[in-house]
Amino acid sequence: MPVRNGLWETFKITCPITALTPKPPDSSVLIRGIDTVNPVQRTFAVFGASTSSVSSAPSNYVYANTNTIKAGSANWSLFIPSQLLIDAGLAEGSTAYFAVYPYSTGQPAYIDLTTGKTVYTALGAPSTTLSIVIP
Repeated sequence: MPVRNGLWETFKITCPITALTPKPPDSSVLIRGIDTVNPVQRTFAVFGASTSSVSSAPSNYVYANTNTIKAGSANWSLFIPSQLLIDAGLAEGSTAYFAVYPYSTGQPAYIDLTTGKTVYTALGAPSTTLSIVIP
């Protein structure tokens, strides 16, 4: 569970995933969900991989990003251009899997020397893993 101002803070992550393809080359993936309304801003981390075992472990993701849920809001989203996913190693037309975690940005993260990827040290329980075909 994330820590904020010395207190444990929890929030629920739900993660319906929708593919948006407005027009080439602007194809993208929109990850969105609903949290409970909270008076403080919260952060979430999104991890993507080519297998359903996607997780925050550096060996289990090829794409990672964070975004915030505004204070007083329940809805959250992260817009990911398809090219970013392709550049991360997820092929166009392939199935990608995503998991979302609550993340406390006030806690340290570090680079795993073996993989060169970030290890996020203050994550809550993940969402259900969902998949989508990369547009």
